[in-house]
Amino acid sequence: ATSGLLVLSKNPGALTFMSRLFDHSNRLGVEVEVKKTYLAVVFGWPPESWDEEQVFEGKISMDPGSGFKMRVEEEGGSFAVKNVVDEKVASHWGPSRLPPASRPWTRDKRAQAARPITTVVKVLERGKFALRGPLEGKPVSLVRLRPKTGRRHQLRAHLTHLGFPIVGDVTYAGDISSYRLMLHADSLEFRAVNARSVHSPCDQSVPEGKGRRARARAIKRQALLGNSQHR
Repeated sequence: ATSGLLVLSKNPGALTFMSRLFDHSNRLGVEVEVKKTYLAVVFGWPPESWDEEQVFEGKISMDPGSGFKMRVEEEGGSFAVKNVVDEKVASHWGPSRLPPASRPWTRDKRAQAARPITTVVKVLERGKFALRGPLEGKPVSLVRLRPKTGRRHQLRAHLTHLGFPIVGDVTYAGDISSYRLMLHADSLEFRAVNARSVHSPCDQSVPEGKGRRARARAIKRQALLGNSQHR
């Protein structure tokens, strides 16, 4: 599951207000009132052009061969399979440890026509997968993601489509050996609420005096991106 920030509403009024904020940004496809930032570790080394922010657009829809997965459509593009750990697992793994949607309205919603998506991507570091196991030594990259739309599985499906699936993603990368999905909700800004923003740090540096948990997070990150190249 994705780590990091989680928005909870303490009363029905707050739930309605926040739902409208997110829905407004999704329908317009721009960061009008909500700005989200994620960090992810992906398989492969994206081109150097990704060292600057790149904007990728497309359309996302239900994968007709699955009752759970999504797929990205893009003019002149096709579903990328490079850097997928196990294509057989990725193609047959259904519900990512959860049963398929049983409610008709949920299935119908998933089967709707493709909806537009926009994802902003930037490479922060490139390195080698340093955790012990069958994937040790594989090229991996730390990327920053800003989804301007909020579709189901948008980041996971879009990065896979671009050829750089997220480490630990069983459904899209076929990676069953990593201990978790390497996707972290890093920051969230509500522009309509006095420009308030919240941040869930997940970086390598640990200020003096921080506790064991913070240091453990830093050690894990160093282990994951061994021999990294800072960007």
